[in-house]
This record gives sequence, structure tokens and C-alpha cells, in this order.
Amino acid sequence: MRNKKIILFTTLLTCLYAFHFFWANLPSNKNFLTVFAQDDANNGYDNEYEDDDDLNDDKNVEVEVIYQQNWIKEFKEITAGDAADSAPCISLDGKYIIFQSNRDHESRFSLYQSFLRHNKWTTPQEIILNPKSKFEGLPFFSGKDQVVFYTAISKKNFVGEDTTNIAADIWMAKNKKGKWVKPKKLPRPINSQFEEITPWVSFDGRNLYFSSNREGGHGGFDIWVSQHDGTSWGPPINLGSDINSAGNEVYPRVQPDNNILYFSSDKANAKALGSYDIYVSKKFGSQWQKSFNAGSKINSKKNDFINSFPAQGDFLLMSRGNEGEEKIYKVQPIPAQLRFKPVILFNLIVVDKTSGKEIPFKVEIKNINKKTQIFQRAYYPQTSSSKNNNSNGDLQKNKKFFQKKGLFISLETKTRYSLLIQSKGYLFADETLDLRKFSSFNIKRKLKISKIKVGGKVRLNSLYFMPNSPQLNKDSKLNVFRVARFLAKNPNLKIEIQGHTAQVGKHSVNNARRSQKLSYERARSVYNMLVHYGIKKRRLSTKGFGYTKPIRPNNSLANLQKNRRVEFKIIGL
Repeated sequence: MRNKKIILFTTLLTCLYAFHFFWANLPSNKNFLTVFAQDDANNGYDNEYEDDDDLNDDKNVEVEVIYQQNWIKEFKEITAGDAADSAPCISLDGKYIIFQSNRDHESRFSLYQSFLRHNKWTTPQEIILNPKSKFEGLPFFSGKDQVVFYTAISKKNFVGEDTTNIAADIWMAKNKKGKWVKPKKLPRPINSQFEEITPWVSFDGRNLYFSSNREGGHGGFDIWVSQHDGTSWGPPINLGSDINSAGNEVYPRVQPDNNILYFSSDKANAKALGSYDIYVSKKFGSQWQKSFNAGSKINSKKNDFINSFPAQGDFLLMSRGNEGEEKIYKVQPIPAQLRFKPVILFNLIVVDKTSGKEIPFKVEIKNINKKTQIFQRAYYPQTSSSKNNNSNGDLQKNKKFFQKKGLFISLETKTRYSLLIQSKGYLFADETLDLRKFSSFNIKRKLKISKIKVGGKVRLNSLYFMPNSPQLNKDSKLNVFRVARFLAKNPNLKIEIQGHTAQVGKHSVNNARRSQKLSYERARSVYNMLVHYGIKKRRLSTKGFGYTKPIRPNNSLANLQKNRRVEFKIIGL
């Protein structure tokens, strides 16, 4: 037996006790972990506890446990017998789960994955990303980027019996066409000589949240966040005393629209029901507000951790259990204090109109209802050339799942969006996305765009006119400005602005004349606004076609709307 003085990871990792099986056999390191006293979490929020007696009344807790059984149930589709299964991360579309377990190795935790096929979860498969690792777990999976961030301890950290330099670090691996690329340890400033665990990346990919016991914190493990500047991760920032305490805060989880933070803490003076309770913080502006205990409808006498949730927000996956007894649970429905607004996952694919191959692009998205730009991001298609890890088990059977194309974007429901898609050397695409009556949680749109050449056309789908009028409405001005910006970037282009209307009623000479006049005047409205934005008149011309060139039959309101359009055609380079 090695020195019994070793301080275990039992209060920290995966359900933070998951590391127990590994660390129990390591020699002593007295400085590895210190248990700190914790501050008072009485924060003035209206939580589930109405008075102190409620928290110390065993009968009350027993009633709540029975009450919880109605919506908190073990996720037996993927759990296994006596194994310690925990830290599940479900993809936002709800079709993939990655979690950690010791089911095949009593003293080693590995990652496992399961796929939803025909409304049933497949038998979990082990994923060994790095055979040299002694522990791989606490995963976060980004379905849109096909990347897993996780916590690992590698053999190369060991020097004989000395564990002084042992550290848990955050690693990442990318899946390309069904194969996991050889994992990489995240560099400084994310990892340090201290411990970094429980990673979580915001849906927009800009913020990496994690827990660390590095210097500069408030106690044990604190929650930190690092922002990505488009090239690399910046210096981690401590979330402050409204979130962190003298105790340990772990498992930061931010819901898809980035407005609610869940985490678990063992704050000593927080009147917690268990060693680790779930806490909640809501964002006001850009700041996380003082956290509050999520209450007895989700917390128990055991350790409780929210691990993940699908975008539609209809359930949560959590880990619960004492040391060595952790299990994965499904929470459905979600208690009111934990609910978040559902989002729609928008998958945007852009291809060359001639070859049909994916091309890199940049997209700008405007919320038409709020009149604000909410998203701007570049996308680069995956390449097939990569050094792959050979320890993938049956992963190749699931190649179709991982071989996803395009950009994935989280959008609020019940609103309208204007999209601008640009790619170097190509005409831009202008699209409107109306989610006010959309019932699905997944939308896929594939756009074909042409290279800049004479004869090339762009349909301005986000232009709107007043009824029977050439006057542009207020929402359309930004979209005309987008055309002006495109022309400014391509100073040699000359365009013809073409107006079109829809045929309502029977054809007649008078109707045709009125239609042609209106379509021409609408084209002139766009012309005048482009001139206002600084585009030279000699580069612009206009033409009205009336209802003579429909792109859809005039047999529905939706088709009539599509036929009422303005396009521009390149007539000179």
C-alpha cells in the first residue's frame, strides 16, 4: 500500500469523485488539494428555501426526494450496473451523448459515446483518445465544430514515485469524417502548473469556461472564463465572488443563448442539502449576477451536478451520487428556476453553384425584430488530410453522424432574421429566415452562390416595400447598405438593378403597365439609396420587368411574396 496520506480528488472531479479510483493508488502530495472554508450563499434571491428550518428538516428532505422521483430518473439507457457513470454531455440536437465511466476498467475512467438511432440509444462505445492517459473524462462536445474538450492526466507527468508535478489538464480532440484526430493539450494560458477541469465552451465558440485551483482565486477550485479572439484563447478571468467562494465551484454550464449559468459548489455555509449543490446565475448585460441555490427540487443529500442539455430545453442530464456511486439522471420536465428559452439550431451550408463543393464564407445575421446584429462568423470547410488516432473502436460505423457540413448557429425562436453570406471572389447571398411559426428545432439551408462574373445575379430577399408603393420600409435600409458595401469592395463592377412584381388577378394591358411602372420605381428606390451611400451613378442602371418574369407560380401568398423582388445583375467588370 502506498502512503495513506494522499489527498484524493474525491471532492473535485466527475461528480468530482470519479478520480478517486485513480488517485487512491498514488503516493502522497500534501499540497495537492486543500479543503477551504466557504462563504455564506444567502444572496437575497427567491430560492426554494423559505426558512432555515426547511433545510435541516429531514422529513422535509424525504418528501422532496419522493417528489423528485416524478421527474428525476436514472438514465438507464446508457448507465451500466455498478459502474460509476457520470459527466454526460448531450449534443444540442439531442442525438449524441459522450460521458465518462469505469465500466471496463475498475481503476481507469474513459470516455464513452452513444448515438440516438430510431428513438433508442446505442450501446455505449469506449473512446480512448490517448492510450497514455491515466484518466480521460469530464467532456464537453461541440457538435457544430465536431470537437470534444475534456480533462486528462497523462502518464508522462509521472516521474517514478514523485507526484509533485501531476496535474489535471484540459485537452481537445477533433472528429474528422468519423475519426478522432490525435488529441492536443490546450496551451497556456488555459492550462497551468495547477489543475484545470470541467471545460465548457459557449455555443458561439467565444468563451471557454472551466474550473481551476490556480492562484488568484477565492478559495479551492474557482470558475474561470477565457475569450477567443479568433486566433487564440486569452488570459482566463475569474468570475468573481458572485459566483466563486472559499469552497469549490465546478461544472460551469452555460445554456445556448448565454444568459443562464449553472454550476455546482460545496459552499460550507450555504445551507446546502448535499456536499455539492447546483447553483444558478443569470446574466444582466455582460455580467453574471449573484448566484443562488437551485433548491430542493433539483438538489439532494448527495452530490448534484448539471452536466448538459439539448437546445430545445425540454430536459437536463445530470450526475448524482456519493463517492463511487455516481449515476446519470434525466430531469424532465425542468424545474422552473432552471428553465431557459429554447433555441433553433440553424445549419448553413454554402457551395459553389457550378461545382457543388463547399466553400469558405462569412455570415452576418441581423435580428429584424430587435434591429440588432447578433452574429458574425467565418466558416472554413473541413479537410480530409489529418493524422488520426487508431484507437476508435467502432467509431467508423458512426461516420455519417460526425461528417457534418456547414456552420451551426443558435437562434431564438419566434423572430425573423436577415442573413448576409459572403465569400471571396463570389457574389453575396441575401436571405431572410422567419422563425415565428417554425415548429422544428433544426433547420438546414444550403445556398448555391456564383463567382463574380458578367451575367451573375443576386436576389435581394431581405428588401421590403410598402404595399403598392416604391417606398422601402425601415428594415430594408441595412440590406441596401450591404449592397453598397459589396460594390465598394469591388470598385470595377457595374450592375443593373431589376425590379419585379407579382401578378394578382387577370392579365390586362393596364395591369401590365401599372406593374411595370411599380417595378421600375422600386428599382429606382434602390438606385437612389445606393447613390446616397456613395456609389457612383455611372456604375448603376435600372430596369422594371413588372410581372413578366416570375420565379414561382402566382398561386399562393408565399409565392407572390417571392415574385415581388429586386435583383441586381452584373453587366460589367
